[in-house]
Amino acid sequence: MTYGIDTNGAVIVAVICEGDAVLVREPGKPLPTYVKFPGGVIKVGETPEQAARREVFEETGIQLGDHILFPLNQQILQKQRGVEHTQYFLGVIVHPALVVAHRHGFVVTCDDDGSHIESACYRLAELDQMLDFHPEHRELIDSLKQKK
Repeated sequence: MTYGIDTNGAVIVAVICEGDAVLVREPGKPLPTYVKFPGGVIKVGETPEQAARREVFEETGIQLGDHILFPLNQQILQKQRGVEHTQYFLGVIVHPALVVAHRHGFVVTCDDDGSHIESACYRLAELDQMLDFHPEHRELIDSLKQKK
């Protein structure tokens, strides 16, 4: 992910429901196409929580409403033009009604640029073994396990 001067960093969000995590993939992107947690850049003027709520909705169609996001991890990613960018890993536990469609197949949404994003539920316990799970998101699984 590349950061310009118009961002405050990035968010990655673990949307959890009864042992499942909602993951996304972008089939139109060049290979390899990975399954990963939803997330993206924090726009200027947004807090990490606002960005997390926006990104989850844009990528999964899930409106988090009053659900409480909790911090799992954060790290400084890179410095550009003298500005440090922080990546925030947040979690949220949602009601099963919000992920009914995700448990029965892929939910398709469109990103800002018109590209398709597919989201679905995957068993949290199986993420470690998934070959197509994003390598950079693997280390975040440990943050989830420690929160249990």
